[in-house]
Parts: sequence; C-alpha cells; structure tokens
Amino acid sequence: RGRHSPHSAFAPMVFPHLILLGLLPFLQLVMGHQIGTEFGVRGSTFIDVAKEGKFGQITSVNAVGWPTSDGEFTLFDHRPVAAWLGASNIDDPLARVPDDSGTYQFSFKGKATLSSWSTTLSSIVFDSTTWTTTGTATIARGGNFFQIRFSGSQASSTSATNTGVTDWRVIRPGYTFQDADTQIFVSEIFQMLSPFNHIRYMGWRDTNYNTLAYGSPLNATFGWADRRLPTDATQGSSQLRPGTQGIAWEYIIILANMLNKDVWINVPVQATGSLASDLGSYSYNLALLFKDGNAFTNNQGLSPNLKIYIEHSNEVWNNGFSQYAWNRNMAIVEVNADPNSVLNQFFQRSAWQRGPEDVWAMRRHAKRTMEIGLIFQAAYGQGSFATKIRPIYAHFTIAPFQYNETLTWFTKVYGPPSNFFWGLAQTHYYDEGATYSLPNATVAQIVQALKESSDSERTYTSTINRIARSFMLHHTSYEGGSGFREQNTNNIANRITANRDPMMRQIVYEDVVDNWFALGGELYNYFTVCGAYSRYGCWGLTDMCNNLTTPKYLGIMDVIRETSTTTSTTAAGGSSTAAVSTTTTSLSSSSSTSSSSGGVVTSSTSGSGFREQNTNNIANRITANRDPMMRQIVYEDVVDNWFALGGELYNYFTVCGAYSRYGCWGLTDMCNNLTTPKYLGIMDVIRETSTTTSTTAAGG
Repeated sequence: RGRHSPHSAFAPMVFPHLILLGLLPFLQLVMGHQIGTEFGVRGSTFIDVAKEGKFGQITSVNAVGWPTSDGEFTLFDHRPVAAWLGASNIDDPLARVPDDSGTYQFSFKGKATLSSWSTTLSSIVFDSTTWTTTGTATIARGGNFFQIRFSGSQASSTSATNTGVTDWRVIRPGYTFQDADTQIFVSEIFQMLSPFNHIRYMGWRDTNYNTLAYGSPLNATFGWADRRLPTDATQGSSQLRPGTQGIAWEYIIILANMLNKDVWINVPVQATGSLASDLGSYSYNLALLFKDGNAFTNNQGLSPNLKIYIEHSNEVWNNGFSQYAWNRNMAIVEVNADPNSVLNQFFQRSAWQRGPEDVWAMRRHAKRTMEIGLIFQAAYGQGSFATKIRPIYAHFTIAPFQYNETLTWFTKVYGPPSNFFWGLAQTHYYDEGATYSLPNATVAQIVQALKESSDSERTYTSTINRIARSFMLHHTSYEGGSGFREQNTNNIANRITANRDPMMRQIVYEDVVDNWFALGGELYNYFTVCGAYSRYGCWGLTDMCNNLTTPKYLGIMDVIRETSTTTSTTAAGGSSTAAVSTTTTSLSSSSSTSSSSGGVVTSSTSGSGFREQNTNNIANRITANRDPMMRQIVYEDVVDNWFALGGELYNYFTVCGAYSRYGCWGLTDMCNNLTTPKYLGIMDVIRETSTTTSTTAAGG
C-alpha cells in the first residue's frame, strides 16, 4: 500500500465540538467512542461440545444431520498449527493451547461399540429400556484433540446394525447437563466480551465463502427454510441445506441477550428478500426472529434496548471471497435482463475496474444493503431506523474514491444515503510491512513496522471520514487491528512473538485513539477478540479466552476505560442514545443550551456552582464536590449538556480554589493535586476533543 504521511492534505472532516457555521449547524456526529469486537473463541464455545462437533467416515445422515451409519465424531481439534505435521512444524514458538483436560460426561441415543485414540473412555453404560448410552471420556493435560469412533451402531431396538446413533451430548469438565441447557456457553466468554459495546458475528456465521457460487448455479438463492437450525445435529455440520453454514441465528440472539450487547450481523449474500413486502423471504423472517424470537428462544427476540448493525455479507468487494463472484454475477444478470436497471443508470466507469460489470457489482452491494435495511425497518416498524436498525455500507478501504462514486450514484437514484444507511464502514488494519519478507527481522523491528503501518493508515481514514461526513453518515470500522500476511511461515516465530510484545499495548491504544477516534472515526470493531496465533494470523486480542492480560487485550481495555462514558447526541441520519446507567445526585447538571445558527456559542463561566456564604450542612456539601461521581457529572455536563446542544467554546470556573462556604468552584482545591474527580472529568472531555481543526465559519 505504500507509506503515507500523517500530515495529509486531507484534513479530517469532523469538528467534534465546533459548529460548521454557514453549512450544517446541527452536524455533530459525536456519538461516544464505541468499541466492539468480532466474536472469536479459542477452544469450545458451548458447554455441550457436541454442538460444534463434526461427523466423519459416515455414509449418510438424516434430515437434521445425525449419522445413519457407523462413523466417527470429532468433538474438537484445538491443536496448534501445524502440530499434525510434527512438533517441529508448530508455528507458535510457545505452542499455546487451551486447557481441554478433564473428564467429559456424554450420552447419546442408540447402541454402539466405542473407541478413541485421543481420550480414555470409561463408565460406559447402555440402557436397553431407553436405548441410551452414557459414559465418560477423560483427556490428559496437553490433549487438544477429541474424537470418538462408533461401530456396530443400532439407532433403535428394531434397527439393523450400522444405522448410526443420535442426540449426542458431551459436557465439558466443571459443568453439568443442566448447565448446558441454561447457561449454554462457557463462562470465559462472558468475562472476555463483557467490556465491549457490541459484538460482530461474521466469522461465527461462516459468512465468507458461504455461497453456492462454486459448483452450483451462480444465481442460486436460499430462503428461510434453508437456514441453519438450532435443532440441527450440530452447529458444525454443512451441506444439510443450502444455508446451513455457520451458527444458528437463535444462538446469536440468546448470547447477545445474556451479554446485553448490541449485535453486528452479516446477512448472507444469497438471502432472499428485496422488498419490504417480501414477507416470506429470508431477510424478512430474519428480522422477525430478531424482533420476536421463536420457540427455541422462548419467544424472546433481541432485547428492546439493543441495536442491530446490519452489513450485507462481508467484503463483497474482495475477489478472494466467493460472495464477490456471486454478487458480481447477479449484477450482470440484472443488467442483462434490463439494460435500464438502476445499476446501469448514470454510468461512470471507475478506476481500478476492469469493466462495467465491476461498477454494477459495487452498486448492487449498496442497493442490497439498502433493501435489507428497509426490510428490517418494515418488520420493526416506524421509527426503528437509527434507533434500532442501523444498516452499514461497507467497502474497500484503499479505494476511497469508490465510496464516493457509489454513494454519488446512490444519491441520484434513491436520494440521500443517510435516509437508508446509518453508517459507512472501512477496515482499520495495520501490519508488519516489509518485515514479513525479511528472514532475520527482529521482534523489535517487526513491532516498529506495526507502529509505522498504523500511522500510515491515517490518510485513508481521514479521506473516508471526509466522505462519510459529506454524505452525513457515521464513520465506522467493520474490522480493525493488528493484521498479518497470511499463510506465510517466513520468520513466523518472531512475527508471532512481536504480537505478544509489551509494546503492542501502546500500539493498539494509539491506533484506536490517535489514528481512529482523533481523525473523526466513531464506532470501532476490533478483529478479533480471541484466536490462535499462527501462519493464518495473529488477529486475536488474546490467544487464550481465559487470558485477559495480553498486551493487545490490555491496550483495547485502556481505550474502553477512557471512553466508557458515552454520550447522547443527535446525529445525521438519526438519534444516537447511549446506553449508560446514570446515578441521581443533588449535584446533577441543570444547564440547558439551545443551538444557534448565528455566531459562535460560548460560555462565559460554567461548572459546579454553589450557594455562597451559607454554612448549612457545609461539610456534606463540600464532601459532595469531592465525590467520585463528580468526574462523570463534570464530563456529562460539558459533553451532553453543552457540546451536544450546539455549544462550542467552554470556560470552566475555576481551575483551582479552596472549598468553603464561599464556594467549591475549583476543579481542584490544591494546585498540585490533579487527581480530583472534577479535574479528571474535565480531562476526560479534553482527551476526547484533543484534535482541533480549522473551519471557515459564516462571515469569514
């Protein structure tokens, strides 16, 4: 990609706490700096590990995926890459693996002879009355492969042999069968994900390559009946139905409600539904599932307080993914069927595109994002746009001009994009740069290259931010973080070690704060929260779900702590109301400011006032001004009750002064004590608004 100076000619087009006078006095897209992450787990997600297992060496399955012959059941393979080629071929110099050791309880319907080379099977009991088999499987410390072979199987008392077994349940050590029904997910997931604002489920849904593009007609679609079901034999089986890749949507709803986190979903590229009236379509029924739930979710949809960010598939621009080929082909089909298709209107050939087909494909992606968003809004009802339903138009980061071209076309055909999209999204990755090809690059050199790569991406971010603002869209990242040149084993040990270096804490922090938020970026997704470190990437903030002290995880926690108090603002495209619990206090802010379309709105003096020369209850009144809650009150008074209402330049009265009957005016009462709650509160505001910009205001 080359290197770019952070001092780009493209100035960031966001003025967090200034009014764009003479243009849009209400344009204030500060929504609170929200951090989300891609869902990723190293190890088992479910307490019942059978839910993600895969059957092999079988001849057939029934309608929901249970084997109807002898075979083997692989519960998991958590070995490090590439341990199967021998210990000397393991990528990770520390060979880190999750601890899968312990005794697993299992049961299944049927009768079979069991064997396993990876575990010790014991206490196997067959009950001929219920035709059920139970037992235990013990994995030794360091064992990360779990497979059970079943032979001579009988599905029922009247079945012949070699007819399979069903209803497997295999419970992780430390849990019970009841835990698998109630808690469902392993405990580490809740702790690992609890700090984040929202979770993206692209990978868990197997969105990439999730098409029939290869080996089937390129225009094949699938409907709601083709989807993955939570009642399928496992969530790891495939090819049961056209849409059975990935986890069932029901589990995403259940987990999101347990976490109380907003969701970012990727609707399959082949999903049916183009009109709000397509009530039988995949897209409409997906929206209804999130709204109302079904019997599996106890008729509970996504919690009313949670938002849904909607993306059309993933990286439809990326010709390395089959969804790219499928979308491109459908665009060609549409224009060939109707040369006057909206995809061919106001045609303008784009740079980097080989032909008109690529322009049609880019436009179709935007059109599908709009269509899916409108379907969700139809299901949820009037007023759901932006408040609940937030469609995201995502594209190719290093081609900002294509964002502009596509959105310009969209405006001509459909009207302002902000009427249909809540936000615009890019990636925000940085990688090892040229060091990945150097066989002897040191860890320090690789770490420095990661830092330089992060800084070099500022130009793209600033440019795309300007485009987002020009179309009145929120600026988001659908993925970001420490990237990797995949499937390259060159100097792999040092490249993995660099991602564990203590300096990564600072790099992660500065990449998000200095090279994203400071340039106007808003909602940010880190890819991914947890994953193995290998030739396939060091994407995870951590490589072990129970290890939350890695430098990268700590770095993102530093960001979250600094931006944990989100704000409520009215932004282009809709309202953004932060879900922040508030505490009632006698010192709550009472200021009210209305925005002005005229001159600059300023405050002469502001801050925590006081009824002077009144000694009534003076001790408690002074103590209240030192209470830890004052940090939040000061912050919200300035951000929510001044800047969010159009105020600009703000004066706090006063920086330092004694606390007494004459007032508690000071941010601090000791000039050498800069850790008081009020002083820290105003510092929180300053950190968030530290990047100032120059503007041309009305009148000059």
